[in-house]
Amino acid sequence: MHKYKVESSRQANQVLDSDLSLNTDTKTLAQSYQTAQTPTTNDSKVFLITGTRKGIGKDLSLYYLQRGHIVCGCSRGDGSIAHENYRHFCLDVNEEKKVVAMVRSIAKEFGRIDILLNNAGIASMNHILTTPYKTLQNIFSTNVFGSFLFIREVAKVMARGHNKARNNTMQNNLKENPKQSNNAVQSIVKTSAQELSILKEEILQKGDSLSQAYNKESLNQECSSIHSTKRIVNFATVATPLRLEGEAVYAASKAAIVSLTQVLAKELSSFGITINAVGPTPVPTDLIKNVPKEKMQALLNQQAIKRFGEFEDVLNVIEFFLNPRSDFITGQVIYLGGVNG
Repeated sequence: MHKYKVESSRQANQVLDSDLSLNTDTKTLAQSYQTAQTPTTNDSKVFLITGTRKGIGKDLSLYYLQRGHIVCGCSRGDGSIAHENYRHFCLDVNEEKKVVAMVRSIAKEFGRIDILLNNAGIASMNHILTTPYKTLQNIFSTNVFGSFLFIREVAKVMARGHNKARNNTMQNNLKENPKQSNNAVQSIVKTSAQELSILKEEILQKGDSLSQAYNKESLNQECSSIHSTKRIVNFATVATPLRLEGEAVYAASKAAIVSLTQVLAKELSSFGITINAVGPTPVPTDLIKNVPKEKMQALLNQQAIKRFGEFEDVLNVIEFFLNPRSDFITGQVIYLGGVNG
């Protein structure tokens, strides 16, 4: 077990390892996964999931461990998952050096990171007139800065893997037909100047024979032949599109996540990375137990489907984003319950 100990202050706002936790029935279902020791397979993926000590983060970890994947998680405290394919790191997601160390440790052990689920987050319900500045700092530090750090560091690892796969494809095409490798790919996609520069440099390092076999057009074609295989899923919230009173700061932090998701979809696409977000509705947990019943009902009435969310609802959207057939879907936000962004 990997540990990076960190001191964290306990603020007045309610701190969560995820934006959602499970109800009793779903917890029972997820607990059945915990004792399973499923060996990894050739099709197994390396997941990095933040906020895995409890709630949605923990149950996502158990779900994917049960299916033979490797899961690396983190939280402020010790891990609560015992599984041979699980690695736990103790840290605050907003501490840059420890996030960098965690990602590098995972990349060193497994050689890659296939999927990032940016689940960790904190919330606070306060009227703007009674919201301390420290609460604003804490929420944005975890929800926005923490998500940013993991996206940046994990995307570096994913990009290196994409470049390696692309180079292998180029070399294989050259071996089969050095003079007509252009015919291997029919669609032509304009490559960014950065990508093109990297490609040219890598080819020149391999010798003149390779550089002569490729021109700018063929480089663009080879880039387009490799599908998006890496996935990042962020967590938004219906509190943002519903403009919920009392959640101005929390909703604003998740609005930043939505914008980050949409912009980074463009920046990361050339590296074979898709990035999307799921916007869950509330679930009956400790997070909302102190909210008056009439206020909660008023919230549910704003949804097209007027019920609380469940783990399976969130999982369904995540599975959709992770599906290999979803490699043409990026920069999207799906809100649950019929809420529109």
